[in-house]
Amino acid sequence: MKSFGIDKIHLTTRDFEVKNCHSGDFTIESGVKQGGMEAPWMLKDLAGHDVYAWKMYHNSPKGLGHYNFSPNGLLVTFNPSKIHHPYNLVSIQDEGYKEAISAVKKEMKDIGVDADFDKMKIVRGDIAGQDEMSRPVHQYNAAFNFCKMKRARNQRQYEGGYLFGNSQKQSIFYDKGLELENQGVGLMYGEKHLMRGEIRLLKPKSFASLFKLDTLDQFNLLSPGEIENYYKTFLNRNLFINQYQGEQLCLDLDNEAQRLEWYRSKYGRGGLMRYLAEVSMELFLLKFGSVDTFINEVVRRAGYSRRQPFQIRRMITEMINDKAAHDSHRGEVSVSVLLAEVQAKFAA
Repeated sequence: MKSFGIDKIHLTTRDFEVKNCHSGDFTIESGVKQGGMEAPWMLKDLAGHDVYAWKMYHNSPKGLGHYNFSPNGLLVTFNPSKIHHPYNLVSIQDEGYKEAISAVKKEMKDIGVDADFDKMKIVRGDIAGQDEMSRPVHQYNAAFNFCKMKRARNQRQYEGGYLFGNSQKQSIFYDKGLELENQGVGLMYGEKHLMRGEIRLLKPKSFASLFKLDTLDQFNLLSPGEIENYYKTFLNRNLFINQYQGEQLCLDLDNEAQRLEWYRSKYGRGGLMRYLAEVSMELFLLKFGSVDTFINEVVRRAGYSRRQPFQIRRMITEMINDKAAHDSHRGEVSVSVLLAEVQAKFAA
């Protein structure tokens, strides 16, 4: 089941008040540390209590939010999609998303925390898509081995998935069904080979750099389509870039455009199919690096009308998916087709 939405949000503010830190709703860690170090002053609540603590927090017994307090302010962490459903994703204008926001706001009020929730600053945001793949998810690790994320210091395969990233941002693709199975939940609708693809913007700077905003109320004004486009832009600029630099450096894009134009003039509508048959779908991704490169640098230069590139993209995506399905039936695995399928489902 294909879906797209908001996976995790971290919000912070220094402008907040706590009604009573000793109400029983908060865990306060204030013991003397080794060497006789006493906990520092953290805050003064509305009941007049000065709180000295290393850490103070409230973890929702309902699985809604996590509320952490420090001298730097209040940090609220929640997952709107998980509040709504064990694994289906909620988009920003879905009722499930709005209900999750309302539930976290109410919980804050119930435990006696007052803050302007909508004006809080986003310090981390995880955006995710998921879809059923043509093969078991672990097989796609062979394709991810050929990917290189920009400035990624951490790139590793693990059980069920593959992670790329650094301290600022990450891309991660993994087997959602396996994760749920390990949690004792399981898939509910008979999905097969369900892959989750997340981008994790781990710092305020990385989030603001992509979305050009930094508060929850600004984020909530975006449309689902805008957020999905940001997600795809991130993947195409950071992960699905030219994985085969050697091959693409040798590619003469002007010559390829002329070649396609010749096929088009000779065979009309069938010209593209003749050209693609010559290139071979097996070598397509190796030759161009991505479907986007072919569309933007070859198809558009060859003189196709404004709407035709979108139709051609859809056709190529279908061809890639068909080939993946046929290869799977024959027991064959092509790294280039595996990678193309991931890009087509998550970033096209």
